[in-house]
Amino acid sequence: MYFHNVLVFLKMNLRQNKDANKITSNSIIPKIAVIADAGRGTRFLPTTKTVAKSLIPVGNKPILLWLLTEIRDSGIRDVLIVASKHNFQALSNFVEYDKDLLDYLKDKNKEHLLEEYLQVIKDLNIEILIQPKIAGYGTGAPLLTASPVISNQPFAYLFGDDLVFWGHKPLLKQLIDAVEKYSSKDYAHKHLDIAGIGAVQSVKKEDVSKYGIVKIKDSLEDNIYTMDYVVEKPSIEEAPSTLTSFGRFIFTGDFIYLLREMKHKILNNNAELYIQPVMTELAKNKDFLILEGIDTKWCTTGDPKNLYFAWQEWFARFVH
Repeated sequence: MYFHNVLVFLKMNLRQNKDANKITSNSIIPKIAVIADAGRGTRFLPTTKTVAKSLIPVGNKPILLWLLTEIRDSGIRDVLIVASKHNFQALSNFVEYDKDLLDYLKDKNKEHLLEEYLQVIKDLNIEILIQPKIAGYGTGAPLLTASPVISNQPFAYLFGDDLVFWGHKPLLKQLIDAVEKYSSKDYAHKHLDIAGIGAVQSVKKEDVSKYGIVKIKDSLEDNIYTMDYVVEKPSIEEAPSTLTSFGRFIFTGDFIYLLREMKHKILNNNAELYIQPVMTELAKNKDFLILEGIDTKWCTTGDPKNLYFAWQEWFARFVH
């Protein structure tokens, strides 16, 4: 099964090598996006026995297509989906060209039903990796799986169950624009050594114990800050803010190196490897930026209740 991963590594490394001359050594602008989609979706059983959690719809399209559209509209073309052996086939079927289905829709004059989907799939180079058990669990495990492809280049990282609605500009594009702006010569006087950037959204004070909460170090502008640290699921009394970190990030290659170095130190009792301690470690010596999206709404879809709230947001934005 994992021979498939080797083939993906070879294919994507060949593709990336062709573009290597476009990436400078100090660039932080990502050319590849990684989607973490290896969860079993146990909160949606028995549906997820046969359907990948990210293929559950919100509105008129599955969650995964919302993410792929955001990536495409943010200017990234290479996408790596890190799946499990349980949802690999379903995800493969979703991103592959289906001539029989297209022929059927043409006969029924219903090609328009797949028009948006086909355009997004055509615009992206999508590969799927299978996360091995040895990688462990948690938000860090997909990055260890993808690390042979990522190598030392910057990359975007998205959680497969974190859906973001946006208005004039995708949230991922806002992150890219921010790191491009603050790593430019125009802002050299700020002496920023950017290690990455992550999106945050304010939550109710009574909900801080459910999420990773960020402590702000300095403010760069109204919605962009440098991070001091992130604490996982603090009590209301211990929470340094109400800003929660969620699944939209841009990291440099340093992140993968540090994740490997810290792996055994930050594994929790359930053998879960999370990225927040790495973000905090990077923020000690470098500048890790955080951004509150403009005209965006993050909706986690990891359980039926929050999926319902995501549907409500979709209705409010798109059904008139």
